[in-house]
Amino acid sequence: MLSYLGIGAPDVAPELLANLVLHGSEDVRLRIAERRSISPALLDILANDPSPEVRASVSGNPQASEKLLLKLCRDPNADVRFLMAENHKLPERILKILESDPNRYVQSRARVTIENLRGS
Repeated sequence: MLSYLGIGAPDVAPELLANLVLHGSEDVRLRIAERRSISPALLDILANDPSPEVRASVSGNPQASEKLLLKLCRDPNADVRFLMAENHKLPERILKILESDPNRYVQSRARVTIENLRGS
């Protein structure tokens, strides 16, 4: 079995990653969600992971589609949405949705991130 760090290696077989996404430990799934070389299908699976940390990591992955980000900005866990609201690399459209979040901390963080992006 690969180590936590080994999961990040670019030569890990896609079949192994697919198996670990479904059966690996939370730490391993988190590491897979961080990979830049990950298939959209695996990101979709990880976006439904029971762990909020894994879902938040998916939201920070540059390979995450806008459709996936739209789903995650409505995640039931406010921590996932807050971490998204901090991410200055998200499209402004996603940050604007988070600015209207039911959680005032998420709203505030999204507002600050948007202001910082605009140089205000």
